[in-house]
Amino acid sequence: ARGTEFDPIVFTSDKPERSRVAGDWGGVALLGRAPVNVAGAVLEGVDEADRVAFGGSDATGSCGVLEYVRVEFAGFAIKQDEELNGLTLAGCGSGTLVSHVQVHYGLDDGIEVFGGAVNLRNIVVTRAQDDSIDWDLGWVGAAQFVVAQQDPEGDNGFEGSNNGDDADAVPRSSPRFYNVTLVGSGSTGSQRAMTLKEGTAGTMQNLVMIGHPLEGIDIKDAA
Repeated sequence: ARGTEFDPIVFTSDKPERSRVAGDWGGVALLGRAPVNVAGAVLEGVDEADRVAFGGSDATGSCGVLEYVRVEFAGFAIKQDEELNGLTLAGCGSGTLVSHVQVHYGLDDGIEVFGGAVNLRNIVVTRAQDDSIDWDLGWVGAAQFVVAQQDPEGDNGFEGSNNGDDADAVPRSSPRFYNVTLVGSGSTGSQRAMTLKEGTAGTMQNLVMIGHPLEGIDIKDAA
């Protein structure tokens, strides 16, 4: 999906304009063969009969191109704790191009990254009703020029994990973030700018966080 600055590609609801809402459809999911830190990883949020695996040993592989793209009104939960996000990047390698992408008004996370080494650049997430960017299972890529604006119903700007069953699993999640603005909903809601848990590592430089009603940064778990 390679759009242009003046003619972006839009993944959206099939409902008429002005009647579209978060959760109208599932979202965009790219699956690849880059390393993850759990065996037998499969895409969550879809019926068990339709699940497909991701992860492998090709850290430099490609899941394709998303450039000048908007994903809107997506996100869908098939059952408790198993949801589709606006954009899911699962086991995508560093050859994947994700640049100039907006995810708008999703019912779950704006972007969730499951492992891999994919890099993100020029990213905007608006009105996510869970986390703006969520990662786990050993993501080791980078993100630069990121803006996230939370919905009052949203949770964290960032939610970072390594592995909920094994906090020290390798590869350990250790994304690198540069030039980030996280904007909360102000006086309403209960967001944090970020929650870091379950063994995640990472590098974060040049961040601005403002307007998160609950707190700025919550670091959980001994690992």
